[in-house]
Amino acid sequence: MDTFAEALALRGFAEGRHAIFDRRYADGDAGSFSNLATEALKLSPDVIISTNPPSTMAAVAATKTIPIVFVAVVSPVELGLVESLARPGRNVTGLSYDASPETMGKLFELLKEIVPTARRIAVLRPPTALGSEGVRLYGNALETAGRDLSLEVVFVEAANPPKVEQALSKIANAHVDAVNVGASSATFSRLPQILEFLRRSRLPSVSNTSALARAGLLLTYGANVPDIYRRAATYVEKLLTGARPADLPVEQPTKYDFALNVKTAKTLGLAIPKSLLVRADEVIQ
Repeated sequence: MDTFAEALALRGFAEGRHAIFDRRYADGDAGSFSNLATEALKLSPDVIISTNPPSTMAAVAATKTIPIVFVAVVSPVELGLVESLARPGRNVTGLSYDASPETMGKLFELLKEIVPTARRIAVLRPPTALGSEGVRLYGNALETAGRDLSLEVVFVEAANPPKVEQALSKIANAHVDAVNVGASSATFSRLPQILEFLRRSRLPSVSNTSALARAGLLLTYGANVPDIYRRAATYVEKLLTGARPADLPVEQPTKYDFALNVKTAKTLGLAIPKSLLVRADEVIQ
């Protein structure tokens, strides 16, 4: 959101000077999105920004007139948020996030190049941030990607920060060879605990968010999230200057990042092939 605010300021809408931001968070409570959307409408906003499927769905249910821009949302057409990527229709548009089997497959392929013996991977995922349909779509993509590489996927839910410890206990008893850490407020808030568990358990870890590689995960591959938020500022600028959401096609990710943490690999006693080091966009020493 800081990246988004900075990009919007460069377009003449600086927070506190030319624009007022009112931030609302669900804190892991999926049932609160509807109330948050209702509260937002009382402020008569010019634009509503939503950052996951449930919050977008709540906003869509709450208003058919105020422009809504979703950011980094998986499968907006399949979720029924827009009629099509080219012609969103209604009062909703935004930027999608790529969680396709192809992208998930690329992440798993990179893991297998470092840990070719991996046969079972735990996926620590945030159901609240994805919504029930998002969980299904994301889960299907991961299972498809894993199946193509003979990699069994074990799902472990972490809906909010207090449940992360319980999720880690489940992973410890699941006899997995690696862990895929889903990016969410729950996992970010408990990141030191997750990293300590991975170090102690000597489990290679992957994610689709490069910030987690910098924090200590082994490798990450996925769409560049800050870039998506930066581009979202363009949508808001257009809407604030007269454009209609129905006329703004949904954008898909254009920039992908592959990050490797060499320090973590050494800690785990893993050798990273030189071919991967050359291909990586970012190598953390």
